[in-house]
Amino acid sequence: MDTPREEELATSIRDCLHKLCKHDPMVHPDYVADSIESKESFLQLHDGGFSILTPHPDRLHIWVACAWNGHGDMSISITDIINVAKLLKLPQITFATTRKGWQKVAPKLGFHFDGEFYVRETDVQAR
Repeated sequence: MDTPREEELATSIRDCLHKLCKHDPMVHPDYVADSIESKESFLQLHDGGFSILTPHPDRLHIWVACAWNGHGDMSISITDIINVAKLLKLPQITFATTRKGWQKVAPKLGFHFDGEFYVRETDVQAR
C-alpha cells in the first residue's frame, strides 16, 4: 500500500497506533501525540509506513514502527532511521518489544539484544 494522502495520514497513523496499543498501552495515540507536541519525539514517514523516534543523548530510540499494510519491509525503514541517527550524530539505534517474532527479524536488520533493548550501532562515534 502506498503512503496515504495527506488528508488520510492522521487517520491512518491513529488506526495503526490503536492496533499497536493492544500489545503496548504506552503506544496509545494520545501519549504519542503528547510526545510529538512536546518535541520529545518525532514522526518519520517511510515508504510503506512510519516510525515515531525519540532521540536520547547516546541513541535514537524507535518507539513505534508501523507498516501501512501491517507487515512491511523494515529494511527500507531502517535505512531511513540509520540516516536520521547519523544526522543527529547518535552512535546507537534502539528499540524494545515483547513480540517474539523480533528475535528472528532484529538480527537480520543488524540489531542484537542487550538484555533490555535491541541495539544497532551506527558508524557515528559516541559524543
